[in-house]
Order: sequence, then C-alpha cells, then structure tokens
Amino acid sequence: MALVSYASSAWDWRLSAQFRLLSLVTLWAGLMLAPELGPLLLPFALVRTGASVAQLALNRKLAQRIALPRRDRLDYALFGLAFLGAVAASLIREAYPAAAEIPVVLPALLPFSALQLRMCRRSFHTHVDREAVVIPFSRLTEQRAA
Repeated sequence: MALVSYASSAWDWRLSAQFRLLSLVTLWAGLMLAPELGPLLLPFALVRTGASVAQLALNRKLAQRIALPRRDRLDYALFGLAFLGAVAASLIREAYPAAAEIPVVLPALLPFSALQLRMCRRSFHTHVDREAVVIPFSRLTEQRAA
C-alpha cells in the first residue's frame, strides 16, 4: 500500500506522457518482433498490459487533482477510427487467416497511435502549464528584497 501511495504522489502528467510513449513504442515493437519473441510474446504482452492498467489507475488519481483539457472531436474521431479498424482487422483475419499480421492491424494501430500521441502532447502541455504557474514563495521574497 505504501508503494501505491508513493507512486501516486510522484506521478505527474510529464511522467504519464513518458510512460504513454514507452507503451506505444512497446506496442509497435511487440508487433514487429512477435515472430522473434516466440514463447516470450505472452509474458511480454502480460507485463505490458499490467503496466497499462497501473498507468490507467495512476492517471485516474492524478486527474482528480489536476484535470487534463477536455478531448475534442478529433480525439473522438481517432477513437472511432481505431475501433472500426479493429473490427476490420477482425473481419479480415476471419476471412483470410493466413494474411500477414502487420497489414491487417494497421487500420486499427495508426489511428490508435495518433490518439496516443495527442494524449502525450496534452499531458506534456498540462505539466508545463502547471509548472509555469507555480512560483515558489521564497523567490518572490528574494525579488522584493532586491
């Protein structure tokens, strides 16, 4: 429990954005390296899924303290495209079981990746904006004394 408390107190939107980028990189790496990973693919996917769930929990707690800007129409459009791409990939996989994996999942992964990059940008901007607003009290007193 102490670890969760420490993690949520140290978690900020900059760190969240960095983990989101790492998550996106591991998603693409897992897809590209799936044949080479062989039996390690399942443990790799389980660790990645666990880390994603932990990030979601930490982000939800963080959002209660510091809200992100609202999603816009492009975010929802990308989400819809990713969903439709996943449906298309499923239908293609069912119709052509021998089809190469990467071209089949691209219709889902491209809009999902764009959405993740937009979320990273939003998280970084929220962190920078919040840091720019915080002015330590000691600096104010030093400036007045000078």
